[in-house]
Amino acid sequence: MLHLIILFSGISNLIMGFLVGFGSDDKKGKKSFVFFSISTFIWAVFVFLIYEYNFPITVRLSYSGGALMITSLLLWVYNFTSTSEVRKSSFLKIILPGLFFLFVPFIDGLLICNIRENSIGGFDADDGVLFPLYAFYILFVYIFVIFRLVKLLRVTSENKKRQVKAILKGVSLFIGLSILFVFVLPLFGYDKFIDFDVPFSMFFVVFAAYAMVKYRLMNIKIITVQVLALVVLAMSFVDIFSTQNVQMTFYKIFIFITLAILFYFLVKSVIIEINRKEELQKMTDSLAKANEELRKLDNAKTEFISIASHQLRTPLTAVKGFISLILEGSYGEISKGVRDALEKAYSSSERLIDLVEDLLNVSRIESGRMQFIFAKTDLIKIIKDLQVNFAMIAKGKGLSLDFKLPKAKIPKLYLDASKIREVVSNLIDNALKYTKEGGVTVTVEKTSSKTVRIVVADTGIGIPPQEAPHLFKKFSRGKDIERLHANGTGLGLYVGKSIIDRHCGKIWFESAGAGKGTKFIIELPIKRSIKEK
Repeated sequence: MLHLIILFSGISNLIMGFLVGFGSDDKKGKKSFVFFSISTFIWAVFVFLIYEYNFPITVRLSYSGGALMITSLLLWVYNFTSTSEVRKSSFLKIILPGLFFLFVPFIDGLLICNIRENSIGGFDADDGVLFPLYAFYILFVYIFVIFRLVKLLRVTSENKKRQVKAILKGVSLFIGLSILFVFVLPLFGYDKFIDFDVPFSMFFVVFAAYAMVKYRLMNIKIITVQVLALVVLAMSFVDIFSTQNVQMTFYKIFIFITLAILFYFLVKSVIIEINRKEELQKMTDSLAKANEELRKLDNAKTEFISIASHQLRTPLTAVKGFISLILEGSYGEISKGVRDALEKAYSSSERLIDLVEDLLNVSRIESGRMQFIFAKTDLIKIIKDLQVNFAMIAKGKGLSLDFKLPKAKIPKLYLDASKIREVVSNLIDNALKYTKEGGVTVTVEKTSSKTVRIVVADTGIGIPPQEAPHLFKKFSRGKDIERLHANGTGLGLYVGKSIIDRHCGKIWFESAGAGKGTKFIIELPIKRSIKEK
């Protein structure tokens, strides 16, 4: 029964080692841990052979396997607890004693001698002259491993500290029980449990694996695939020892090696695919985080624009008011030169106030604070008021301005009169600005029982097709527009579309291209529920 427990522990350690080797995201100490698990597996197989086959050489192999296990444990703790990779000079110092004890068991009389069969089917051997040195080396490595892990525990980060604590528990159980059963109890004549140090190694491996799963050093998906593969391999390996036929044994060894190669490439392909998906997920998470940061910055920008615009509007309004009073003669007569200068200042202050108002509207729209006062409103009255306002401007530019109003009465619409006035006024103003010859026509018509349409058509510069997708975006202006009027902000159409959207309406444009005029069309519903916010 003991030999099966020993073999099972060796296979389990091998499985855990490969899980770490293929599944761990933490590269530090990974290779040396895999080497330790393989060494433990080899050690377990050699001890198993002592009970399974009646060959004295197996005793020497078990001592050699123990030296290999101890050396790999020392190599692992160096890698795991060092801040950098172990240098070649240090590596040689670590493995030299282990290499010495790896070969010494095969020289009779140095480490062991007088190998003989015992009563339970195994073998016993007398201690050679170098056995105390061998025992001292093992105890030294055990104490050194504990010392290095405790030292790392004191200086490492909090997350790493939890991992080290879990590994330290496993190492302490492995080393403590091994010292008790292998070194202490035999001093009092209890030497029947001397081979239990092989199963005790599972404490270290299991606790290390637990730390890697618990603290996300290993990928659970990869673990699942590897466990399935390694369980099949373990069963295949155990089956090798189930027959006494040499030919059949070699056949089963061939099957085992073939399965190992196939599973290696299978697991490797799964790992590559899973890692790709995880990288994609990390990129998606990074983009989501970046978008959230951009949203916060955009909100901060909107808030800044709102505050700055509020602070600018009051003094600008005061400047415009005082300039208007001076031009009207409220403060006495002024010369022609002063009047010209004041008229330019007045015009500039009007543009600045319009700009501030546009910026305020944008900030209100983006923050959801634009207020609407909806009421039953006569749309025709709004259009007639605009006709009076723009008549003199069109005449001054030598352009025609025609208003085509419906003969049939249009019912009152549920809308915000000032906001609709602002949108239509901006469209007429733009049409007059960007028309050199001809004129502007404003048409109001009832297209159906459900909608009323406002069309502002001009014979101006038109809109090229490549600029169409960007027209209703913030700060978007055509190249010809920028050349003719450099003072615009590109916010009017953006604000206008937002206002029409809140009225459950539509706004779009039609243009045959550059130099062929433009039509801006607004459709407003006659009966609808308003989008309240």
